[in-house]
Amino acid sequence: GVRLVGSEMCIRDSAACAHTPALALNRLVRSMRSIRNLLATLLYALPALGNVSGLLLLVIFVYSALGAQLFHRVARQPGGFLNADANFDNFGSTCLLLFRSLTGESWNGLMRDCMVQEDARGLCSEAEGTCTPHPFVPIAYFFSFIILSVICLNLVIAVILEKKSAMSSDNTLTQQELDHFQEARRAAPRRACLLYTSPSP
Repeated sequence: GVRLVGSEMCIRDSAACAHTPALALNRLVRSMRSIRNLLATLLYALPALGNVSGLLLLVIFVYSALGAQLFHRVARQPGGFLNADANFDNFGSTCLLLFRSLTGESWNGLMRDCMVQEDARGLCSEAEGTCTPHPFVPIAYFFSFIILSVICLNLVIAVILEKKSAMSSDNTLTQQELDHFQEARRAAPRRACLLYTSPSP
């Protein structure tokens, strides 16, 4: 026999139809209300999430330009966090470094490497401009970036929760609607109250 599942016509008891990954996922999503609600919430929150993502990209852009200007000549320490893979040599590498720091990966080690000062060990040279301008500059730079990025990431969670709450409230009857229903029920004759049953297919 032939049965209709979603938008696909499948032959009954057909192994190829039953094990189609896309069809199985479609049936799973249709059967699980919580997944449907979650996907609907994410779709409803996409415009606001786009605004928050734009704000986060703006923060990364500004701090990348600032970091490339302040620390591009800072000397790299042997075995340090500031190396050929993570550095402030140009705008692109600085963006990648800040994106990694955004996840919490070794940003404090990078901050310490950028605080290098000229001393007896010869780690850097002020004459060559390979020392940090001031030890406080990397501290202010990294701490302010981490704080702003964490705020932006928390805004993502706040937007999703706010949209979820808004969607739930849309499906809830207000007190005014309940009062109107009760008044209409009291005003209607008792014989007019009918029990609604869904028509049989």
